[in-house]
Amino acid sequence: MDKRIKYIIEKIRFKDAIVVSEEDRKTSFAKIKERIAANEKVNIPFEQKQTTFTLTFLQIAAAVAFIVSISALGFNIYFNQEINISNNTATIKNIVLPDGSQLELAKNTSVSYKRNFSYKRNIKLNGQALFSVSKNQQRPFTVQTKLGEIRALGTQFSVKAFENNDFCKTYLIEGSVSVSNSINEILLKPGQEALITSNNSAITVIEVRNPQHAMAWKTGIYIFEDESLTNILNTIADAHNKKLSINSLNAINKHYSVKFIRGEDLSTMLEVLADICPMRFRITQNEIIIDEK
Repeated sequence: MDKRIKYIIEKIRFKDAIVVSEEDRKTSFAKIKERIAANEKVNIPFEQKQTTFTLTFLQIAAAVAFIVSISALGFNIYFNQEINISNNTATIKNIVLPDGSQLELAKNTSVSYKRNFSYKRNIKLNGQALFSVSKNQQRPFTVQTKLGEIRALGTQFSVKAFENNDFCKTYLIEGSVSVSNSINEILLKPGQEALITSNNSAITVIEVRNPQHAMAWKTGIYIFEDESLTNILNTIADAHNKKLSINSLNAINKHYSVKFIRGEDLSTMLEVLADICPMRFRITQNEIIIDEK
């Protein structure tokens, strides 16, 4: 090795250590910290970024789900609300249901159905009504009463089912309907009437001879041609939702011809009958009582 190079190496190796005071060390360290602070950038690790994003997404999803649930609950409550319609007048009340079906309500009659009626055509009846049902093969039309149920697609029929009566009558004008109680079910034909009573599980089917009598409650027209006094009184009482009690009356099976076509009230019709028949009558809240004159 060149002597000169060897000399330089020896000088570097055995050079005296540089002595730095404590004050200089602190000053230098302080400057280094200032430089670091001036250029400091916060770098979030990838794992932390991913966790933060996941939490944010879950929070948004939970909020959306909550809003959807509340909205669904609100819609469900709204569409399941019941609509109640009553007729407290002395005349027939006409209403049109959401599906286009038409109802004619007798006095003291009420019906109720839910707002979603167009999707589930189910109606409750307390009283007497004529139903003209819009046809819909996918959604049968159901009338619920205290004693039974009437199902139809597109047809016309009347139902009498007051809460304080112990019977339910369904008279079919056109089309077809099924009438059922908790035990039996029958299919009606036009011109037939189904009778359900509270003390009999059987459903009685009656052939209606005079459709005018069955619909007298609505039309106000009563035409009796050579009819027995029993049939006349029963038709009038039924049309006014009254029970009929006949005490000893010799003329009960005699036949009469009489017409009421001007919308006379119950008292007027009975007064006319009392003029041509040997009978007296009394009218209570729920009953017509006939006695011998």
